[in-house]
Amino acid sequence: MMAEDKRWYLLKVRPTFEPLVQRELTRLDFETFLPEHSHRKFIKRNLLFPGHIFCRCDVLDQKRVLSSPGVLCILGIPDPLPFDDGDISDLRKAIICNLPSSVIQRQVGGEAVRILDGPLRDLTGIRFAREGRAQFGLNVKLLERTLTFEFGNWTFRPAFQESRQHFRVTHAQVRSVRSRNRRS
Repeated sequence: MMAEDKRWYLLKVRPTFEPLVQRELTRLDFETFLPEHSHRKFIKRNLLFPGHIFCRCDVLDQKRVLSSPGVLCILGIPDPLPFDDGDISDLRKAIICNLPSSVIQRQVGGEAVRILDGPLRDLTGIRFAREGRAQFGLNVKLLERTLTFEFGNWTFRPAFQESRQHFRVTHAQVRSVRSRNRRS
């Protein structure tokens, strides 16, 4: 199987099973990504999106992924929705920069910007105000969550409709995923 056939998908997993699922999928030769805070102030594991893990697999491997202990489903309606490699790369880059971050349990609106310097250089996200402070956020629409950072002294420019696969998810699809997740 060629690497080009593999795409990133978001898995819903049983609560607290994220590390177990990650180990099992890695053992089965799947690439995984479990976003967690990397800031020094956290001593214990602090997951950014509890109950979820990203997995890179081929469409033909989805049954093997779903049969792994702790995996409940692959998110997407009616078929699993893949994430763009660039979106996963952006999330990874944002997390490893070691800046204090938080997750807002909703998507935020604001000005789409591209950061031109600093630790988040080349990332495209949303610039918005929260509690009177400028923030930079990466929306994860399928989860209806936003990873946010306090906006530093960075240079930025407006970003004009960069196309991203998961940014095209409709509100009806997101509502349907949310209702299915509540039943899980």
